[in-house]
Amino acid sequence: MSDRLTEEDVARLLSDPSVESRASLTPKLAGQIDTEGLSDRARAMAEDIIRRLSADASDLVRTTLAENLKMSPHVPRDVARQLASDIDSVSMPILEYSSVLTQDDLVELVAQASEDGQVAVARRTDLNDTVADALLDRASGRVAETIAENTSAPLGDTVLGRIADEHGSSTSVSQSLKSRPALSATVAERLVARMSDHLSKVLTERQALPESVATDLVLNARERATLSIASSEADRELLGLVEQLKRAGRLSPSLLFRAVCVGDTGFFEAGIATLASIPVHNARVLIYDQGKVAFRRLYDKAALPERLFPAFRMAVDLVNDTDMRSADFDPQSYSRMMMERVLTQASDLHPEEADYLLGRLLDIAPGTTDSRPSN
Repeated sequence: MSDRLTEEDVARLLSDPSVESRASLTPKLAGQIDTEGLSDRARAMAEDIIRRLSADASDLVRTTLAENLKMSPHVPRDVARQLASDIDSVSMPILEYSSVLTQDDLVELVAQASEDGQVAVARRTDLNDTVADALLDRASGRVAETIAENTSAPLGDTVLGRIADEHGSSTSVSQSLKSRPALSATVAERLVARMSDHLSKVLTERQALPESVATDLVLNARERATLSIASSEADRELLGLVEQLKRAGRLSPSLLFRAVCVGDTGFFEAGIATLASIPVHNARVLIYDQGKVAFRRLYDKAALPERLFPAFRMAVDLVNDTDMRSADFDPQSYSRMMMERVLTQASDLHPEEADYLLGRLLDIAPGTTDSRPSN
């Protein structure tokens, strides 16, 4: 059968104006709008036909019309908006595919759409940050997950970070975010933080663990994950990650100590520089100065706890004594050496801080025995 509307089709429609007849001819009627070489008069007639069909009393006719117009670049914008505001069976094809709808149209339509309609918008290949933000203002976890898994949409870190913050505790949403190609370190860290908060709550409420135990378990896991994220970042991205951690209150002494203990000097340098509000290259000079004064001043400017200074001093001294670029460098051996130094000089630390830091070292260097001195 021809895709073009014929005189026979018109005659049939006039003789049998039933819903079934109108629905069967709707694809051909809708197709007239995309016919090449239409005169202005013929195009005006085609547009009049689809306007009438878009107001048809039959859901079947309007649904068939929307399905056949969803990819059309020539459908009048007012018709596309009308169909996109209809019941779900009519609106969803237009909301997901129509290129005629503008960004402003989509933002407005999202405000009145059902969850299924919002999911349709979230699937658009041209989904941008503005429309995604409008979706997230009203989004359920299902809509957020659809946005996260829409890898065709070039979404920015602001939107993806918002999904991590607001919906990251959902396993399906977090999995969709993690599956996005080239997820930035800042978004990954926000996702880790949100999942950690949720895990801490679960451990406390459902597993009846003491809050302090749950917090310690989750903090260890979060710090390991954060350093894992940071380890592959270039200097510029790393600084952005560290600044985010500072703003969120997650650039803790514990995290910095863990970084230097595992040999992640880049993170340690960026972290302490950010806390001290100085350039990273200046912090490097002060950290690795062989004298005793430079690092002390940097430490104080970073407002790190006074009681932890001996531990950081020991760690920095070991960094200065170790060639981490050597082919023979072994991170596990390095961490064990760090533990031995802290164990031998634990008397210089406050008892509570010694227990705290040694606990971190035991977590960093598995397989070692807990031989802490009694205090």
